Amino acid sequence: MLIAKNQILRLHRNGSEQQKIRVLHIEKPHIIVIELVGKVLPDWWKYDELEMALMSGSAEILQIDPYASLLLPSQEYLDRHRTRRDQAWEVISPIIDSGISAFIPAERQRLIEVAASTERPWCKPSKKYGKQVVSEVTVRDYLRVFWQRGQNKNALLPLYFDCGAPGETRVKAEAGPHKRGRKSNITKQTGKQTSVNVTTSDQEKFDRGIRKFYLDSEKKSLTVAHQRTLEEFYNIGYEFKKGVLTPILPDINTLPTIGEFRYWFEQRFELSKVLIHRKGRRKYDLENRDISGSPKRSRGPGSCYQIDAMIGNLHLVSWFDRNRRIGRPVVYFVVDEFSWAITGWYVGLEGPSWLGMMMALEHAFTPKVEAYKNIGIDITEEEYPCQGICNTLVGDRGELLSKHADNLADSSLNIRVDNTAPFRADWKCQVEKIHDLAQDDHEDFVPGGTCKPLERGERDPRLDAALDIFQYRQLIGHIVLKHNTYRRLENYPFEEDMIRDQVAPYPLDLWNWGIANRTGCLEVMSTDLIRLNLLPSAEASVTERGIYFYYGQYKLGLYYTCETAIKEEWFVRARYKSRWKITIAYDPRDLSNVYLRPKQFETVEVCRLLPRSKIFQGRNLYEAADYLALKGQASHAAQTRDRQGVADYHAQMDHIINTATEQMQKAYDGRSKTAQISGMRPNRMEARDDLRSSEVWRPNCPEAPMPQVEVPPNQQISQDDDDDEEYVPRPKNLEKYSK
Repeated sequence: MLIAKNQILRLHRNGSEQQKIRVLHIEKPHIIVIELVGKVLPDWWKYDELEMALMSGSAEILQIDPYASLLLPSQEYLDRHRTRRDQAWEVISPIIDSGISAFIPAERQRLIEVAASTERPWCKPSKKYGKQVVSEVTVRDYLRVFWQRGQNKNALLPLYFDCGAPGETRVKAEAGPHKRGRKSNITKQTGKQTSVNVTTSDQEKFDRGIRKFYLDSEKKSLTVAHQRTLEEFYNIGYEFKKGVLTPILPDINTLPTIGEFRYWFEQRFELSKVLIHRKGRRKYDLENRDISGSPKRSRGPGSCYQIDAMIGNLHLVSWFDRNRRIGRPVVYFVVDEFSWAITGWYVGLEGPSWLGMMMALEHAFTPKVEAYKNIGIDITEEEYPCQGICNTLVGDRGELLSKHADNLADSSLNIRVDNTAPFRADWKCQVEKIHDLAQDDHEDFVPGGTCKPLERGERDPRLDAALDIFQYRQLIGHIVLKHNTYRRLENYPFEEDMIRDQVAPYPLDLWNWGIANRTGCLEVMSTDLIRLNLLPSAEASVTERGIYFYYGQYKLGLYYTCETAIKEEWFVRARYKSRWKITIAYDPRDLSNVYLRPKQFETVEVCRLLPRSKIFQGRNLYEAADYLALKGQASHAAQTRDRQGVADYHAQMDHIINTATEQMQKAYDGRSKTAQISGMRPNRMEARDDLRSSEVWRPNCPEAPMPQVEVPPNQQISQDDDDDEEYVPRPKNLEKYSK
């Protein structure tokens, strides 16, 4: 078995006794060793005996050197003790350089005497020699330390880091008469003790005071917590001062200092737990937790998109009247987690909502050439190749928690939606950083910017607003192109194959490389289908009156029809059998049409408003809601008039009924019920004749004399015949003519 210089061996003696030695020199058939413990000098052993001990198992080679830390000390420790090391090396270097002579006792003693007699300017005068020399004991100690610690120049460094009891708190149950530690300047000057030793009782009070006055959300300073602890746990009583019970503190020299209080706090409490108690878990996770992880979790482009909205930091003007300010826009960004490329964006005036997110996602999933052409920027496919439907979408708990976001997973888009925890914007750090970079690119140059809080006396930035929303879209469009093409990602976590292919750390280069070399995660779909799947969905009812869609939030019901409904007689079937539900998509920005979901039908089919709902043609949901609100207000305001009209009617009705009842009671002649209802036919005829006479139309003109005409007796009309009109029933055999 090979035995090498500087190896450490452990020998097993009788029982549990062990001996550790270091190999200093091999001079076969001998080997020179030294024990690691004790004030000893090198010893000569038989090489074969040590080799046999290793082979038999009574000795073993240790892999860990207890003095290995001295071979490569910290630069700070080396700078502090370099002089002492060099002085010791100056003393023993001639002995070490003598080779084997240093291990022969007689020769070593002679060399030690020479080294001890050499005068050195940095030494103190010796009482024995009367010169500035080191003693033989010191030389011998230098040699022993050099050999025991690894025969390296740094082995002569002092072991101050191993002195004392590092990490152990020196605490006693009783304070004792003498103060531990260095004396303060005041004690040196006056001789009076200025503090006390910390006891276990003090530690308990410190612990209670810190928990009560420091580990809370009020965020008191440690100095205030120390003062409060003294007031509550170290007072010697209470006195009424100005009517208030006030704690009385003893002499300051008998109280623990703020330094002792702080030392105990730092030794006892972990920083992470302190921050959690003072800030709360939410804020700690966002601002103070360690960030040793990597934000990159995707294997390729389209594996995961991050989306977020923020309010733009500038004010806009109206595009049709530039004297009107319209406030700050809402900006959406969609960022690919793998490449940091901005795959989609949207600038609008809708508050952060599903409509804005829908527009941003549509921009991210579709080609960009036509979209940029619509805002007046000509680009090629190579300048902005990012398109396609992602696998996973990460957002905050705003728009992606709405019921509309379920369409992403349930529809043909088949996108997994991940929501970050509340107040954990760091979980989508890439899109958050993109917002910051985009704002930094223009906030100092664009008029109407609000990059800093407005101070008193400063000009209102709304007065400087100059861009309309279409111009701001152009600006954001150029910022996105600049980011994707020229934003160098210095700290991008490259992988081995990326380094081999020499991929430049730019979003567009990373996107193109990922498309060519990583598993394809993107899915392509027509723009119409993408839009239809992004639109909000709801259930509508097929009724006999049409496809009825009820906007429940606004209590608005509209009727639609489509070619399929007419062709397949949906409305007839609904009346003949029963109604049924269908899934539709709708755009709240225009109520003119709704759309049948393509997963139920082969193609996208448009449903148009029926005439009974044409009043809402071309109107958006919010205009319709406003109309209904105004209608409700008018209806409420008209209730006074309506109720008064009913009250007037009821008064007249009651008067008429009461008058008739009174007249009937007065006219009652005591006849029986049968007598009262008999003779209704002649009674009706008499009443009819009276009514005819009173309702005859007589124009206001002179009456001409009626000529006398004689009628033959056999042609006279009998009045009784005219009055004997009777009801003639409908013949039963007419049914055959009605077919």
